[in-house]
This record gives sequence, C-alpha cells and structure tokens, in this order.
Amino acid sequence: KRPIKRGLKGAAPWWSPLFWWDFFVHRATEQQTAGQKSQRQTTRRNPQGFYLGINRLTVHGSLLLLVTMALAIYYNRKDGDDNNNGVTVDPAVLKLMQRILAPRSMAHSHQDLIPSGRTQWAIREIPANELVLKIPREYLIWDLDALRDEWIQEQSLLDARLTTTMTTTTTTTTSEESVLSSKPLESYVFLAIHLVRLLQRVRDPPLGALRIDPVMQVYLRVLPTFPDFQRFHPIFWNATKRGQLRITSASHDLLSQYRQEMEQSYLALAKVSTDFSQSVPFEEFAAALLNVWTRSFGTGPLLPPDETDDTHEQEDLRVELQDYMDDFGIDLLTKGCHSMVPVLDLYNHFGTNPNVGFAYNTSQGAFVVTSTMRIPVGQEVMDSYGKHTEAHLFAKYGFVHHVAGSDYTQASLALYHPVYSSATKPTAPSLLDGDDIPSLDATEQQMENSKALL
Repeated sequence: KRPIKRGLKGAAPWWSPLFWWDFFVHRATEQQTAGQKSQRQTTRRNPQGFYLGINRLTVHGSLLLLVTMALAIYYNRKDGDDNNNGVTVDPAVLKLMQRILAPRSMAHSHQDLIPSGRTQWAIREIPANELVLKIPREYLIWDLDALRDEWIQEQSLLDARLTTTMTTTTTTTTSEESVLSSKPLESYVFLAIHLVRLLQRVRDPPLGALRIDPVMQVYLRVLPTFPDFQRFHPIFWNATKRGQLRITSASHDLLSQYRQEMEQSYLALAKVSTDFSQSVPFEEFAAALLNVWTRSFGTGPLLPPDETDDTHEQEDLRVELQDYMDDFGIDLLTKGCHSMVPVLDLYNHFGTNPNVGFAYNTSQGAFVVTSTMRIPVGQEVMDSYGKHTEAHLFAKYGFVHHVAGSDYTQASLALYHPVYSSATKPTAPSLLDGDDIPSLDATEQQMENSKALL
C-alpha cells in the first residue's frame, strides 16, 4: 500500500499531531516524486487511495472548524455577559451609541466603556480625571433651538402666560383681596414643544425626517413615550392610586406641583393658539415635557459677564438672548439653556457619590464628562441629577434610591403648608385624568381661581 494511505489510516487518530505530521510529510514526498513518474504511471495509480484520504481530511477539518467556531461564540457571549454584569443591551440604545460614537463622529466615549442595558459599564479600570464622554453641539437640542423654531414663533406661543391669583391682606384693614398676576412660561416648556414637533417629523417619513440628522432620528426614537411613562411614573397615576399617598406628605405636594405645571402650561398655550391644541396632543406634550424634566441638563451661562471681549458671534448671541428677555421675559442670558444630551441622559443617578461629573464647555462647544474618581471594572457610570431628596426623586423622576447615604435629606424649619392649587381640587378638570380641554372662558375662569404656591 502507498505510504500516504498508511498515514491516513494509521493507528493515530485524526486529532493526534502524529496524524497531521504523517500526512504532511508523505504529502511533500508525494509532490516531489510526482514529477519523476510518467503520465502512464500517474494515471494507473489507484484513485481511491490518495483522494479518499483528502475527503476524510476535509470532513475532519470541517468538524474541527465548526467546533472551534462554536467554542469561540460561546466564550465570547460568556465574556460579554460577564462584562455587562448579565444585563442585556437595549438594541435601540446600542444602535444610538454605535451611530453617535462612530469613529468619524465628533463625539467621543472612553475606550474602556461598553453598552450595558441602557447605560455604560467599565470593562477595565478607569482612573480619575479622565475624559469619559464628549457630546458636541451638533447632537444637542436646546431650548434656544425651540425659541428659534419658526412654527413656535408663528403661533405666538412665546406670548403664553400662566395667570394666577394671590390673596393679600392690606396693612390698613383686615380685609383680603385677590391680585391677578401672570408670568411667562419656562423655556423648557418650549423645548418640549420642539421635541414633539421633531418626533412628529420622524414619524412622518419621507418628507418630515429629511431635514433631521440620522443620528438624531435614532436618539428621538430612544426617548420614552407616553405609554412608557404611564407604566411607572407617578405623575400619571389616577386619583385612586394618588390617594395612597398621605395628603400631608412632601411627595403628594410635589406631585401636585408637577401635575399643575404640566396642565396649566398646556392650557396657556392652547389659549393663545388653537392650532397648537390641534397639532400637539396633550399626551405627546406631557411625555415630551417629562422627558425634558428628567433628561435635560443645564449649560450654564453661554457668554462671559464682560461683554467688552465678545467676538462677533458672541455679540450677536448676546443681542438675541437679550431680546428674548425684553420681549417675552425668558432669561437665557444669565441662566443658560436646557439641553437634551444623548448618551449622557442614559446615565443613572447617585446623588452623593457619583463617579463622573459633567459640564458644558463653551470653548469646545460640547458637553464634557470626566471621571471624578476611579471607576473599577464592572462598575456602572453614574452621575448626579442634583441635590434631591427621595420625595423629589419620586415626584420628578419616578424612582427612589433606598440606599443609605445615596441622597440628601431635607428638614423643614417652618410649619407645614400644603400646596393649594387648582390641580389638587377634586372639582377642577384634569387633562392627566382624561378630561377634555375646557373652553377659553372656562380656562380663564380656572386660571383666575388658581392660587399661588405657598
């Protein structure tokens, strides 16, 4: 028999190194002597000997390749589960991070952070004072963008006012009289309207979404919707469930404040523009406003106090912000803007000991996130939403920590005064409870009967 056939059919099994050594040695010998044989001798060779060995080798090699691939996939998934702490990555969030943190993007994320769930985790230790995340202005949505929105300006929504009555006591007499007052809507209300309009354009392809950056389209689809908030947020609780809260608790009063501002802002906007209530349903407005409340960040003042060193662009921006202040009472000049920041708004909250800090860098034109301490392997990136008590976290964000030392404690040094507003009156219509929008006369009467927050 031929030596090559002995190599293929030897006592050594196919997975033994001796098998492969025998095969390749005799294979090389076969190739060297093949040229010395005549064509007649080559054709007279038994075809089943050599070719049968090749067929068996192909089968064995294919099986070995499949086993190797299966093991690689298994250990890769296992390693990913270990890095993600067993949390499955949200596909929508993963798509957003892949788009916004692409190599050619101006955004930046630390190389040792990976997506996990709806946030990021460290796969290697990250030292303190390192750049963790950078999101440039092109991926930010500001309330300044909303004030520049042509539709908002055409509908005169900037003229909307919250009207309240305050009960005062004169110094000369003991009689009380009501004083009518009004104030402009907060700038973040217009940011919510702007978000609704962007979401409507994304949902209405192909015309509406053409002018929106593809990355921002993905981000807008990640934002929670009205049904999402309904499943967990206490603002959307019905009267029966809200009744489980103590009427004298801070949570109950804070919840009433947020509900009142949401409803009264929408009614004030509907009063100045009938097209607004037809174009922006209350459910979409409520979800957008709650997204702004829970996911927006403050930029701080955009301009230096001293205007003598303003550049040409800074001078134009200062004039624009001053006009909003003079014409509509909206102060962005000293307070700065509210901004929706992709990826950064996915980070969870740890009030007293976050491992990252963030700030808007005016020179770079981006939100910059840096590590404030060492982030160990497998730890989640966490920032702080501000100095909030558990009651504030519950009413505004819909969660509480229940972790000792994770948040602040508030002590009231005055007598307890419950919030006295139309939102807490059982006879007042409530949009959040499904009541219809009242007529303009009823809206005016309701606003006149509202009382200022104590």
